[in-house]
Amino acid sequence: MRIRKLGAGQVDAVLQLWSENWVEGGDTGPTKADRERLRRVIEGYTSHPQVCCFVAEQGTEVVGFVTASISSHPVMGGLAGTIEELYVQPASRRQSIGSQLAQAASSFLRQSGVGVLKAHTCIESETAKAFWVSLGWEADLATFSLYDLEQ
Repeated sequence: MRIRKLGAGQVDAVLQLWSENWVEGGDTGPTKADRERLRRVIEGYTSHPQVCCFVAEQGTEVVGFVTASISSHPVMGGLAGTIEELYVQPASRRQSIGSQLAQAASSFLRQSGVGVLKAHTCIESETAKAFWVSLGWEADLATFSLYDLEQ
């Protein structure tokens, strides 16, 4: 198993895993328009300096990925790092792949000078919450979101 930065030739594999993550989370999966948007987002992870995507490879197959971003506040200063998505195929779980992906993203964020690390996870997923706690992270706030706002 190998962890490395996302390569341009792996965008489709990450798109497929991201789609599986949606379905596993109880959604019907991304629509065609969602998949096109996700493809552009994933492609952006290959070149933007404030984001990263690492993939876990077993042989030639991508079995997991993590995305992270760096953000700043216009008044308070400092940088924050957020692990946005982390997914490992069910058949590849319990092999420390998720932990290694989280470590790769955390290292990228720390090397970028962030002062705080945050991780997003589904509020209903006890497994995901237990995963982050097992890595030493603390659950300290909940995020509430509104989607599909008309512009």
